[in-house]
Amino acid sequence: MKPLLQSIVNARAHNTPKLRHICIGNSSADMDSVVGSMLMSHLKSNDSFKYSPVIFCPKNELPYRIEIMQHLSRFGMTQEWLHENVFFKEDLMSDTLDAVESVSLVDFNELPKELHSILSPRVHHIIDHHVDNGLYTSSLKSKKIQLIGSAVTLVIEEMKHANITFDSEIAMFASAPLLLDSYNFNQNLEGSKWTQEDAD
Repeated sequence: MKPLLQSIVNARAHNTPKLRHICIGNSSADMDSVVGSMLMSHLKSNDSFKYSPVIFCPKNELPYRIEIMQHLSRFGMTQEWLHENVFFKEDLMSDTLDAVESVSLVDFNELPKELHSILSPRVHHIIDHHVDNGLYTSSLKSKKIQLIGSAVTLVIEEMKHANITFDSEIAMFASAPLLLDSYNFNQNLEGSKWTQEDAD
C-alpha cells in the first residue's frame, strides 16, 4: 500500500493550491467509487502529472459511512489522513476549478450537474460499469465502460495492463467493493450482480 498512499500524498502537493488533475468518484460516494477513485488516481498518475482522488460527498458525511471508514483505516487512511490528502465535494467550488487540466471519472460517466459546464471539456478518462451515456467524445483520451459487478474490477485490469505493482495489500484494499457489489459472489446473482471478470 505504500506506493498508493505515497502517490495520493504526492498528488495532493501537485494539486495545491490549485486543482490540476483530479479523479472523481461517483456522487453516491459508495465503496466502489471511493476505493476506485484512489486506485484510478494511482493508475493515471505519472512523473509529469498526478491525479488526486475526489470523494464526492461532504467531509462531515464521511464518518457516517462506517463500513468505508473501517476499511480505509485498516490501510492507514484515517479520517485525519483523508482530510489532509484527499479532496471532497466542497473542494470543487468554481473558484478552485479554473486551473483544472484533466478529469478522470470512475464508477460513473456523467459529471454532476454543478460541474458539467466547467469540467466537461476536460474529461479525459472514464472507467465505469454503468450504462454508457456517450458523453465527452471530443475530449476523451481513454474510456472503458462495461456492465459488470464492480468498477474496481476494470481499474484492476487497467493497472495490470500498465504493469503497476499489485501486491497483496492493494489486492485486499480492492477486495471490499468487489465483495459488496457482488453480494459476496452469491451464486444466484451471477450474471446480474457480478461476472466471471469480477471473480477473476
